[in-house]
Amino acid sequence: MLDVVFFPFSHIDSVQLKTLLTVFPVFRYLPVSSGPVEGSPLDSLIRQGKVLPEYHSEETVTRVHRQVESFMEWARMHRGNEKNLKALIKDSPYFSDDADPTRIQSQLKARISRGQGAQNRPAPDSQNHIMADPLVFLTFARNLDRENERIDTGLQALEKSRDTLFSELRGEDDVTDPLPPGNTGFSDPGANMTGGRVLSWLKAAGETALLENSPAPKLLVTTSPAVFDYILEQSKDVINGLDIESIKVHEDECPLKQKWQDAFCRVLEKAIADKKRTQEEIPEDAADGCSACINIKLGIFSERTDFLSQSEFIWGQENFGICLVQLTA
Repeated sequence: MLDVVFFPFSHIDSVQLKTLLTVFPVFRYLPVSSGPVEGSPLDSLIRQGKVLPEYHSEETVTRVHRQVESFMEWARMHRGNEKNLKALIKDSPYFSDDADPTRIQSQLKARISRGQGAQNRPAPDSQNHIMADPLVFLTFARNLDRENERIDTGLQALEKSRDTLFSELRGEDDVTDPLPPGNTGFSDPGANMTGGRVLSWLKAAGETALLENSPAPKLLVTTSPAVFDYILEQSKDVINGLDIESIKVHEDECPLKQKWQDAFCRVLEKAIADKKRTQEEIPEDAADGCSACINIKLGIFSERTDFLSQSEFIWGQENFGICLVQLTA
């Protein structure tokens, strides 16, 4: 059975969740938490076994939370000091000290006190640098993604209210969708800090059971074009296993959805296992009135690459692929 793992995000927004469950019956992911979060939209899906999280220990999550809160407290104390903040970020964009907030704050202030020397040095290459504590980075990225989702949702609601108001003023009964086909209204979170996200996620996941070698072909799935392109650019000898635009698939509550998903996963599984472009017929488009459409790209790794070997799980992993899925309608 295909082992589907969502990456490189620790927050799953509503569009990502709908996309993943449209294509795959079940997937695993890496939250920065030690257990289910009360009130999370994922709660019921986790209980149903459709979403399988890989949790961290309570001790690890507490340590990461303290590090993040320590930096945020420092940032609040130095609000408005843009010059010093830029110097700090250029000097060391990743913080790897232990969990003691006092020591973290002391080191931050020590970096600032070095003055202009830090500003004149070039910033480290975040595309090729794995932070010493990737969970701290993933936590900041998760918080950013949550806030961006809140903003995007608010803007959509505002736009819809505006269109409704103007439709009522014009005496129109129907309100047209303000978003063009294929536009979800959500920005691509993977376009921000792409390299840092990928490398930090690979390192963090490699320290859990999420990416342990197994007989089942492993498929890393992303909804981010920026992440998918980054992986391909950094890797060698990637086989184009599949490239489909706007294939019509079954929506939620459709009785044919499970059958289509199972058949499609078998096609991907065989392509990854054979390490070649699939010759199998893709399951037929939904012909029962369903209107969901998706884009799918599959990259298959023919051998271990220099880039991906930075993650410990790659050692010995023979069957491995990366897939981009996007909901277009």
